[in-house]
Amino acid sequence: MENFSYKSAVIDLLYLQDQLQYLIVKYPKYKDATEILCAHDYFDEDLNIQFPTMTSISRDTGIKFSKVKKMLKEIHDLLFSKTGENLSFEKTCYRICFSDRDDHFEMNLKYLSQVPRVGENIDIPFIKARLLSGLFYVESIDHVFENGTQIIEI
Repeated sequence: MENFSYKSAVIDLLYLQDQLQYLIVKYPKYKDATEILCAHDYFDEDLNIQFPTMTSISRDTGIKFSKVKKMLKEIHDLLFSKTGENLSFEKTCYRICFSDRDDHFEMNLKYLSQVPRVGENIDIPFIKARLLSGLFYVESIDHVFENGTQIIEI
């Protein structure tokens, strides 16, 4: 028996709003349900909007609850298929996080010709006014996937 959490599936899809926009072009039968999922930036704390539920999607679209449940599973399966044809992260952003004992600073870059590796030192002389130093040690590199962007956090 397959374990599938519909509540988690809704949250998964909220993280992939821009991917859903492309999906409904290819599969228009999911348009009504995905419009609810893409209606707001549900992760914006300033908006304080509750995540949609299967019940609220059913109510707002007029689609029966059982059909909404089936549609959400189908949409999730399409995005996370074994072929990967409906899920894409074409953009890359580099987020470099600097910190010292007293302060921290983040810098987002669209392009970085070479990603420094863990254990290497990097010299960024143009942030000395902010952090009093320009020499930093790379402690970790993390990859975050948001909508259609892969964010490489250094």
